[in-house]
Amino acid sequence: MAKADSSEPEGLAPNSAPVRNLGFEAEYSSAPVARASDADLSEIVSLLINSRPGPQPASVSPLLYLFLDKLRSGMNAEESRVLWPFAARLVDSGLEPGAETLRLVRLTDWTIREVLSLALESSGLVFQARAVRKCEPIETQADCRQAEQVARAAYFAAGAAADAATPGSVEALSARAARAAAESATGAAVFAQADRPRDKPIPRSMLSAQCAIDCVESAASAGAERKVLIEMQVAILDQLCPASDPSSVDFANNLAE
Repeated sequence: MAKADSSEPEGLAPNSAPVRNLGFEAEYSSAPVARASDADLSEIVSLLINSRPGPQPASVSPLLYLFLDKLRSGMNAEESRVLWPFAARLVDSGLEPGAETLRLVRLTDWTIREVLSLALESSGLVFQARAVRKCEPIETQADCRQAEQVARAAYFAAGAAADAATPGSVEALSARAARAAAESATGAAVFAQADRPRDKPIPRSMLSAQCAIDCVESAASAGAERKVLIEMQVAILDQLCPASDPSSVDFANNLAE
């Protein structure tokens, strides 16, 4: 993956990504968590970095934290077991210069060329799905401008299909879901562009990650198989945050057992 433009500094905005705090007040050494499925993501990360749970630690990638937490919240206890080894990979993920921008670009590429194309295909818009899947890979923030146009075209195509279908029919609902997926994919591309203004003081990576999650949810509504979507999300997580310290990974694996 080519190195992206990192002219815009990435960082944490105070109180921009509140996470649930389940009242875990004991010290790390005295209150181990028995199973990952019983714990909040903030608790797991806190155990791994030996600190109290609370707002996202500054050493953790905002994009990875939000994406993993949103993904976990949409799974049942059994499904979420596959995610807990990734909690260990969050440790120090926000410390490498330029890494967040590279993740942002890669996630945007995945959202448009993989998730959006699946949503379109699942709704019966096969031609549009192929066009999106075959668009040029997004390798830099500059590439996101052209990708935005691809997603916008898919939005209008899905909207036209929804308007042409019988109101309230499965086809109409599926096309509307595909249009929602295209809208989210467009947002991901917009937020990934370094020169595009934004209204909220939140890192672009977090805004784009939220759009990616929204796109996944819309793809499910369009008819994409849940199992396929989960496998896709685990695969992109594996690319965005490669395995870290083996001892931490083993610890997270033990929590999931």
